[in-house]
Amino acid sequence: MAYLKAPSGTGKTTLMKAMMGLVPALKLRMIVGGFLCTERTDRDFWRQTVQGRILTAVFQHADEALNLRSRVRDVFRGLPLPEGSTVDSLRKFLRLMFSDEEIENLLFRRVQLLSGGQKQKLNLLRALVLNTDGIILDEPLNGLDFHSGQTVLRMLDAKRREGKGILVISHNEEIFDTQADDVYYLKRDTLSAHASAHGLTQTPAERGTMTL
Repeated sequence: MAYLKAPSGTGKTTLMKAMMGLVPALKLRMIVGGFLCTERTDRDFWRQTVQGRILTAVFQHADEALNLRSRVRDVFRGLPLPEGSTVDSLRKFLRLMFSDEEIENLLFRRVQLLSGGQKQKLNLLRALVLNTDGIILDEPLNGLDFHSGQTVLRMLDAKRREGKGILVISHNEEIFDTQADDVYYLKRDTLSAHASAHGLTQTPAERGTMTL
């Protein structure tokens, strides 16, 4: 688990989007899943090979990541759930973050009617079910209560023990400074994604390099 921190407005989310191939980068060199990705990598390659297959991302604002008009059960439609996409399999999966009572009330509700915390839980679950080798999370604890936040941290730790690569972008320094294996600091004067030469530096406490 690598933790990236920086002041607001520095470009953390932009860096995340560049790593996912969602916005063009002026300069990028990233090896992911054995593939070299640069600023010249074709957009189709990102969509067909990287996004949702090697890397998945959890964006900070669930309202922007979810289809607000869909029903909760449809949030997971088309995703490779371990046991298919039946209502029973969905209930089993949702139990990771929701109580049985909540699930029965949520399954057929429209996403736009949910609370901010409920939307964020769906946002996280949808990404984690893809089981990709790498996961990038932008403020994953945003809008969550203490109990739900602890559940997310346990789920991320389980992913780490499975050998998944995790990059967390967050202002929760008191949590991720101790949770992460490596800590990086993005300087205000650069938005470059090239860690070794352009301002993405590690704190004295970190160990090793960031590898996905």
